Amino acid sequence: MSDAALPPVVSLEASDRSTGRMPDTQTRQLYRLYWNKLLKTEGWADRRIDEPTKADFERLIEHTRAHRQIRGSDRGGQSVAEHMISALRRLYRYAVDAELLDPSRNIARTLDRPRQHPSRRHAIPKPILEAINKFAATTGHDPGLDVLLLRHATERGATSVNRSIFRHLI
Repeated sequence: MSDAALPPVVSLEASDRSTGRMPDTQTRQLYRLYWNKLLKTEGWADRRIDEPTKADFERLIEHTRAHRQIRGSDRGGQSVAEHMISALRRLYRYAVDAELLDPSRNIARTLDRPRQHPSRRHAIPKPILEAINKFAATTGHDPGLDVLLLRHATERGATSVNRSIFRHLI
């Protein structure tokens, strides 16, 4: 039962839709990305599914975090660690469901998710919002439209979708 090697299990999970549990969604695509990282990490492609320990997984997660692509919004690899843990859990749950691994040997379920950082999102303080609205109402090519757009964004929340409507204000 536990002599299955990691690459075939990853290949099966990436292609097997008979379980009906993992449709081809963005989540599955994200998991595939992390399963490929797993197989490309030195020493992991040769392992059996029952071989890694919790400490091995923790080292793998830290390795993945250390080799992440750093962007301006980087928060220390928090999401990379979360995604790798989720991908490992899914892979091992598949191995258990396919009877390739005894449930008691599913080490991935013991991995702890990293603690989430506090959100960077916050409301604009009322005095600043009032100053923005006053400025928009008294300047620009179409102050009435500017105020209307600001009011819409204030009431709905300034999401990335409706931020684009402010481009004409700048």
